Amino acid sequence: MMFQVDAIAPGPQSFVVGTPIQLRGTMTIGGIARTVPTHGQLTVRLFRLGKRELVYDLIFTDDQGHQCRYEACKTVSLIRPLSTMTTLKGTVYRGAESIGSATVHFDLKDIPGFLSSFGLRSQRS
Repeated sequence: MMFQVDAIAPGPQSFVVGTPIQLRGTMTIGGIARTVPTHGQLTVRLFRLGKRELVYDLIFTDDQGHQCRYEACKTVSLIRPLSTMTTLKGTVYRGAESIGSATVHFDLKDIPGFLSSFGLRSQRS
């Protein structure tokens, strides 16, 4: 499984206060969806007491034409920040039925490119 998305946040505060960040891109899941459009949201909750997490909710249409969803949550540990920030476990649903699970890993060598991809753009009405 692989997904590549662009994130559109209402502002930098989204990464602090947990305002949903809109995602758009592509999703590939072997035997289910071959590089199909996906959209959804990411909610970042890193600066709260207790559970620190990143919650992904991505919607896509599989190769059979069915609407599917990938729901995943990354729980971040201050004791193990690298391993918990680079591993995302989730479930793939077709309608209400779970059709698989996936663990996605983010390679540490990709961090410089990932961080340099961030930028602020003003949204014009």
